[in-house]
Amino acid sequence: MFWFIAGVCINSIAILGVIGNAVYDAFTLKHGTGHNASVNLIGLVLGVVVFIAFSLKNSGKISTANVLLWIPGAPLFLMFAFFLIYMVVIIVTKPDWK
Repeated sequence: MFWFIAGVCINSIAILGVIGNAVYDAFTLKHGTGHNASVNLIGLVLGVVVFIAFSLKNSGKISTANVLLWIPGAPLFLMFAFFLIYMVVIIVTKPDWK
């Protein structure tokens, strides 16, 4: 059950990031160019993955739900981990490092 919750959390953080990006673009772009349509589509796909995973969990197929969640969740987790390491390096070495 831990892996299911962790996968849902990772995918949900990514979905919230996509929603934030879409809202930011809606308020800041004067002329919508559609360049971020693929990013918004990724958020939609992640939402569908989470919905299907919950459906599989409710039908008793928790291992299949875990695999489905961690297919996009593993690369997202690595990206979040590297981003966190990057932020720690920036904070420790001062903002003007080169």
